Parts: sequence; C-alpha cells; structure tokens
Amino acid sequence: MSHCLQPRSQVVTWSLASEVSA
Repeated sequence: MSHCLQPRSQVVTWSLASEVSA
C-alpha cells in the first residue's frame, strides 16, 4: 500500500488514468 499521507485525490487520478489507459 502507498503512504497514507497521499490524499484520496491521488487515487481518483490513478483510477481515471487507468480507465483512459484501458
């Protein structure tokens, strides 16, 4: 798991990027 310091916004960005990549 990544550091808990990272905000959830980072997860949202990663999720969006994952969908775009797919």
